Amino acid sequence: MRKLLMSSAICSVLLLSTMLSFGQQAEKKSTESGFFVRNGLVYYIKGNTVNFLESDQTLDNGATINQRGMIKYPDGKTAQLQQGDIFTFNNVLVPKAVEEHLELKDGKLQIVTNGIFTPVEKSMKLETGVTIDAEGHTTSGITLMPKQKMNMMGELIK
Repeated sequence: MRKLLMSSAICSVLLLSTMLSFGQQAEKKSTESGFFVRNGLVYYIKGNTVNFLESDQTLDNGATINQRGMIKYPDGKTAQLQQGDIFTFNNVLVPKAVEEHLELKDGKLQIVTNGIFTPVEKSMKLETGVTIDAEGHTTSGITLMPKQKMNMMGELIK
């Protein structure tokens, strides 16, 4: 009987451990490397950094992407990269793979892209035309406070 109880307890611990591990993995957003659109301009994720695309880029497989998100494939077909989608360095278009929001970290505004924090050095215009400064003050009268999150439309996320 004692062996049965011990075996049952071990199985329960293993099952709980597996469930917690799976739950943590399911919450993480993809950190797939590639190109995405923010406010009509193209950025790219490479490793743990987000960078502005400064010039047209040709990938190893022959596809090109310009600063406005127009993709031209080697066969001549074209596609427009949409907000929220990512075009990987392997020529794969992944829909709804990018999530972004704004939050304060150490008193400074950060754009959080799939969990990657990038400091906002100066004021930036959001999708709605609202401007937000490096301290989290907006032209719409909302001030981002510590532990709050704001979407890219300038609305607080609840």
